[in-house]
Amino acid sequence: MSTFLAEGSGTNMPIQQWPFAIGQEDPVLVVDDQVVMGDLTRRLLARLGFENVEYTTDGYHALALLRDKKHKLVVSDLHMQAMGGIQFLRAVRADDQLKGTPFILMTGSVGIPDVFAAKYAGTDAYLLKPFTKDQLRAKIHEVLS
Repeated sequence: MSTFLAEGSGTNMPIQQWPFAIGQEDPVLVVDDQVVMGDLTRRLLARLGFENVEYTTDGYHALALLRDKKHKLVVSDLHMQAMGGIQFLRAVRADDQLKGTPFILMTGSVGIPDVFAAKYAGTDAYLLKPFTKDQLRAKIHEVLS
């Protein structure tokens, strides 16, 4: 049986009891041009029970992956080379097939302009780096429930 750790419960909860529809096999996309941070995010998602996590370092490639296969969640860096997180998010929100994809933007920047730009572009949540597994889980709960 597929299980995830329920937020704040201290026990394993079957995925069927989560208050939203996502399973451990559902694809999740991580986008970060810093390989170490991308790998850390993938490992945290794996510790939360997600088994189908794709990773890319480039917003253009991420957009192609999303158009090729529906993902249940995107976790993307804000500041990236080539196509930045805001530009990537705007492209996702402008695409009729992708615009409803839950999207978490992560960054090391606490600047007010970045927060406003992310919200204006349509992010579902903003996650400050570095973050813990529990903080990531809370953001996933926030955007999927």
